Amino acid sequence: MVLAHDTSNLKIRTQDIKITQDVTFNTMLLSEPTLRGLTNAGFYRPSPIQLHGIPLGKCGFDLLLEAKSGTGKTAVFSVIALEKLQLENNVQAVILAPTREIAAQICDVLKQIGSDYEGLCVEVVMGGLSVEEDKAKFKNKKVHIVVGSPGRLRHLIHDGHIDTSAVRLLVLDEADKLMEKSFQPDINYIFSTLPNQKQVIMSSATYPENTKTFINQYVQNAHHVCPDTTSILLGIKQKVTHVQYNSNVLRQTQIRYKELLEILTKNNFKQCLIFCNYQARVAELHKMLKRDKWPSEQLHGNQDQEDRLGALKTLQEYKCRILIATDLAARGIDASNVDLVINFEPPYDWQTYLHRIGRAGRFGSYGLAITVLSEGKEDAKFKEILSIMKDSLTLSNLWSDDRYQLDETTDKSCNGSIEKKTFTKTEKVHEVVTNLKEITKNIWNEINTASNENKEIESFEDLMRSFNETSSVESFSDLLNSYESNDCEDKIECVFKTLQPKKMPLHDFLNHLKNNLEVPNKVDVPLSPNMIPEKKHQ
Repeated sequence: MVLAHDTSNLKIRTQDIKITQDVTFNTMLLSEPTLRGLTNAGFYRPSPIQLHGIPLGKCGFDLLLEAKSGTGKTAVFSVIALEKLQLENNVQAVILAPTREIAAQICDVLKQIGSDYEGLCVEVVMGGLSVEEDKAKFKNKKVHIVVGSPGRLRHLIHDGHIDTSAVRLLVLDEADKLMEKSFQPDINYIFSTLPNQKQVIMSSATYPENTKTFINQYVQNAHHVCPDTTSILLGIKQKVTHVQYNSNVLRQTQIRYKELLEILTKNNFKQCLIFCNYQARVAELHKMLKRDKWPSEQLHGNQDQEDRLGALKTLQEYKCRILIATDLAARGIDASNVDLVINFEPPYDWQTYLHRIGRAGRFGSYGLAITVLSEGKEDAKFKEILSIMKDSLTLSNLWSDDRYQLDETTDKSCNGSIEKKTFTKTEKVHEVVTNLKEITKNIWNEINTASNENKEIESFEDLMRSFNETSSVESFSDLLNSYESNDCEDKIECVFKTLQPKKMPLHDFLNHLKNNLEVPNKVDVPLSPNMIPEKKHQ
């Protein structure tokens, strides 16, 4: 398997990975085993970040590597780690990654570039797999480099399975993600067990302003290696497409899905990555695509680790055309054939946006990134998070190719009127309660009307069947999954528990609703028509 992207073919590459100097890896004073490993893996000429980062790293300086996604940062710290090794000693390099998938990929890169080092041992440890198997990796043999997720690595160090006394290099890949509070206790513990004299390398495509305090805790007089003034990949066309807003989660997903099918049908692509914000949405979308005969795989945190790694492998080996994923796949994942990225739901911050679209356009190739936005509040929020980069980003509308203006603060419809109102989380919960009350009101109207006219009352089973015929929900579990993926799931669950605290027959439950719910005279929030069951005419 060739690791590096093939730059010798006829495929046109962008300037992101090109250098003007007449330099190859052979002229960079690297050891023979490293050079042979680079050649075997397909590396011949360095990218800008490799040209600047490797020599400084070899000199032992702490580094802040900052370069666009897919321009070769992993190879930089991999080469530096291999060049520092003394194969007669135990663990000498510790590499941390925020996700298990990135850790596994780094391990593969190290093994391939280090393939000519006799006796080299690189191990990866991660949660989700057997801890006993991880412990066994360090028994009765020398491990030179360990790559892992912070939680599992801390556990193994704490229990004495990994000796860190000889560590000379600490690498934090996707450093801005590792700076989040959830990782802090584990990273601080690992750092405290390492020798004082060591080299620290941080690597990321983005370094937000609020990361400076974190950085200063770990590096000393670090050299900031940033070969480009922008983090925007030159080969990525960025598009947006708008869909109608609907406050009902199920209906909104259906509207987005219709647009997704339009995108997949009308755009040529080799491989496509589709990003969702929630695990339940990934599973739901995967099922919908399978139903409509679109072969796809899924990747999210609720899967077994073996399944997660398997899904990633099918993408990298070009065995699947479409992968639906959460942000587990937004960072560090290298699949050279991905040329279409679709944000089925927009990300929550600009860093995640850049990392997502960076899955296409790897190593100077060209790709397309499309973000699906609902009109109104979501569109305004998207403009807000990208406003920091409005002078360097160029986005256009997918179907019209008109410029998408990031500095607009309000959206208007075609007749110039202000877009319809959007709602806060509290208002969404209010709408759910109001809809439930309205459903109850309609049911009682049906009962009373039927009684007054001496008509036969429609059975509950017929009523439910009628509702199912007007809804795209396949089962009640699907409904729960969609509600669970919403931010206000706890409040909604509370509403259901309040309405029906105990299991009871339908007639008693309806009486309970009638006696305990006050139907408002004025409904402040628009009802979602698809939440009200229609009467089935006989």
